[in-house]
Amino acid sequence: MGLRASWLVGLSPATIFASLSALVCGLYFIGFLIAGGLRAVYPYPIDGMEDANLQVVRQILRGQPMYGPPTLTYIPVIYPPLYFILSALVALVTGPGLTPLRLVSLVASIGATALVFRMVQREVGNRSAGLIAAAAFLGSTQLSITSLDLARVDALGVFLLLASLYAMRTADLRPSAQVWASAISGLMAGLAIMTKQPNALLAFALWGYAALSPRVRLVPYAVALLVSTVLPLAVLYARDGGWVTYYLFDLPRAHVLDDKHLGNFWTLDIFPRFTLPLVIGPLFLVARAARRQFRALGFYTLATGLMVLLAWAGWANRGAGFNVYEPAFAILSILFGLGLSEGLTLLHGRTPDVRLMRTYLMAIGLVQFVILGYNPRSTIPLRSDGWAGDRLTATLAALPGTVFAPSHGEWAFRAGKGNQPSSTTVMELTGSFGAAPSPEGYRWLDELSTALVHRQYDYVIWDPGYLDAFVIKSRVEQAGYVDAGPLFPPGDDFYNWKTGTTPEVEEYVPKERLVRNPN
Repeated sequence: MGLRASWLVGLSPATIFASLSALVCGLYFIGFLIAGGLRAVYPYPIDGMEDANLQVVRQILRGQPMYGPPTLTYIPVIYPPLYFILSALVALVTGPGLTPLRLVSLVASIGATALVFRMVQREVGNRSAGLIAAAAFLGSTQLSITSLDLARVDALGVFLLLASLYAMRTADLRPSAQVWASAISGLMAGLAIMTKQPNALLAFALWGYAALSPRVRLVPYAVALLVSTVLPLAVLYARDGGWVTYYLFDLPRAHVLDDKHLGNFWTLDIFPRFTLPLVIGPLFLVARAARRQFRALGFYTLATGLMVLLAWAGWANRGAGFNVYEPAFAILSILFGLGLSEGLTLLHGRTPDVRLMRTYLMAIGLVQFVILGYNPRSTIPLRSDGWAGDRLTATLAALPGTVFAPSHGEWAFRAGKGNQPSSTTVMELTGSFGAAPSPEGYRWLDELSTALVHRQYDYVIWDPGYLDAFVIKSRVEQAGYVDAGPLFPPGDDFYNWKTGTTPEVEEYVPKERLVRNPN
């Protein structure tokens, strides 16, 4: 015991803080993998977009078009096809469900984490700074609705953006590899666009970066970018026609800005939770400018500005979720690692002042983890939520007749009530994120009204929390359906089991047949 105590006393404070940071990094990595694995097998949606994305994958597995006229059982999403095709391929092995979609996101996030580490480690030769940057990136998932392992397109998009940046920087650092590195950068950028359209902002900016570099880069990058975007879009258009344009361009273009989001992008999470990266990170840029290393300065200034702008532009849309923050968190994590390493490099010598400053910088890495406060356990759905989901599914299955349940699609599908349009895609179609419904949206609402008037649904199941979809509620009420109250009576175990992961359940029935579910 005395030997161990003397060994600890012999460690410098900087070494102690470095060891503690490494320990926290390890806990973040392990916690993320465990939480991601447990979330992957959770059978019900955790996020409102998961249900809509799962429907796209099932559509692919049935051999049906991804994009087509909206129906009362399926409304396409506004995202390009890459994420869904990859998820469908995984589903051939795992079976249809949310697991393959979440696995694609989880693997993409692991890849993105490796790229964050490698970009820092390669640039400054400091593995500890790379680990801190990677762990900060993983910890950011709690600020972005845990989007790094959800059945959403965001994780794959961030991975592809980082891969494109990594390859382009490789062309800077290895002139002999400029041709193939530029081609890979263009390919990854094109695939990022085929995952989420706004990623084109970074893709075309890198095209300009390639044009300002030795010209040998421009053609490989441009060819790879165009082949990986134009060719897939042409194939899609040949199969699905103008609906591809409608969902991928027309509906997103109709989105309107939210004035509140323009400012609070910075005040909600960026300044409060990524304060230290914003303060320490620019140290790397200043040092590169002082050393006249303008290539590195230009690359990381461009990458940081565009990734942050990409997140800010996404957040500025009405109804945007915190998932759009991840590009900003990824690049700020990289900049944080680079800045920490640069600060340590600048502090030479063994004087007490230098040692104190080095200790201070190593402590900052640990403090950032405290600020993030990533708790993997809090992201895992409770076992009781699974019980609540099973009870909801069983109760829906026991309802006699047909059900319209846009807020409870996966629960209704598992209950044998067929495919349901997702509330998220309904809101997109009916103008919740834009000024007004499109003509196609009005036609869909009229089709819904006709189905309701002719009593094609015995029950309408509604989540009262989806206030933005009030246009559907008004059609339901106009068609003569009345609120029969919650599907589960007060005091039911369902309320004891559920958390916010499981939606509320309100029941509407035709007014001439106001009966309560006996269960």
